[in-house]
Amino acid sequence: MAPSVTMERGKPALPLDIIDTLLFHCKYDKETRQSCSLVCRSWLPFSRFHFFNHRAISVPNRREATRLCEVLYSPLCTLIPFIRTLKIFVDPAGDHHLWIIEALRLLVERSVSLTKLIAICRGLKDLQDTTYFSLLRALVGESMLSLDLLWISPVGSSFLPIATAPVKKMFFLSGPRLKHLSLDAGISWLGDEEVELASNRDCEGHPPPETHELSTLSITMHCMSFTLDWLSKAFVFPSLTHLYLRCEDRCDGDSLQRFLDTSARSIRHLFLDCGLLSELNGLPYIDLSHLASLRSLHISFPDHRAFIKSLIDIVSSTAFRLTSIVLLSVFTEGQPIEIFLGAWKALDILLVEQSNLKQLVLRPQLQPFFDACQERGILVNAEGKYPLKRRWRAACARVYGSTEY
Repeated sequence: MAPSVTMERGKPALPLDIIDTLLFHCKYDKETRQSCSLVCRSWLPFSRFHFFNHRAISVPNRREATRLCEVLYSPLCTLIPFIRTLKIFVDPAGDHHLWIIEALRLLVERSVSLTKLIAICRGLKDLQDTTYFSLLRALVGESMLSLDLLWISPVGSSFLPIATAPVKKMFFLSGPRLKHLSLDAGISWLGDEEVELASNRDCEGHPPPETHELSTLSITMHCMSFTLDWLSKAFVFPSLTHLYLRCEDRCDGDSLQRFLDTSARSIRHLFLDCGLLSELNGLPYIDLSHLASLRSLHISFPDHRAFIKSLIDIVSSTAFRLTSIVLLSVFTEGQPIEIFLGAWKALDILLVEQSNLKQLVLRPQLQPFFDACQERGILVNAEGKYPLKRRWRAACARVYGSTEY
């Protein structure tokens, strides 16, 4: 009788790279995949990331949604404890909407503990009554570190803004460990009174958390004032260091000032994307003198005389504490920038007087007007056509350790 060969459980005889290569090539073949697991179940713990497509799950189409459902249905699935990131795209008019709902239901039933959720929704008109939104709320838990919510509203739809009761509940359920929050509601077509009514709804049974570790906050929406008022009344973020605000026509300086005074006094890096503001609305003036920790200011603004005057006032209020300033002008076609020569020179003199300033990032068209900063050696060329959002994502990557924002 041939001597029996014993092999300790959990230690495969084949090298791990060979097992990974084999499972990688057969990951789309359901029958071969199941056969490999039945023949040698010890392969699974060592190759689960190749077997189940890593820790991050992206569901952009029907193929990925059906594949995820097949994996979750399998009794051999050991993926559940290792799921940390989920990125989904939902469109009720698409062919994979029901598969997305089923995949979310399976994840909720198996008590997945997510740390990062990216939800992109298109055309959801009634957020409170959708099965999709209730499943999303069920996935948000105490372990959540990053929450990105993007709603794309179709033109002409009566779409509620982001500061509605369902979104508030998701934020309340996220727990005190949340470090990154991104709210992007696209465009709302409601009137001011309807938006204010929706924004002031209470969240029964879900009191706001006492403390938050939130370090990065990004808000992009048409009716930002109501959201900022809601946040300033309900929360204080003692750990908030990075703030990105994309201001549009309905953003006023008073709501932004109240939010900075009450909830965001510890920010170190402020990003104001005001490139979409019209000349009639003007750049909202904010006083930054009370932000003792502020170190960098990033502003994108239209090329109008009123905006430049407000910009000089904002920079003057920083009390010369800034070490980095990024000024990006969105130039108007047919309007030469030389007509603002006096304003540029005044800003140049103001920035040179800031002894702590080590870097000034400008578009190439603006650099000839900042001779004093050029002589001091702090002038830096801005890369790209619209680099402000990319700079924000890079800042988030340094704080949170990911480049997917």
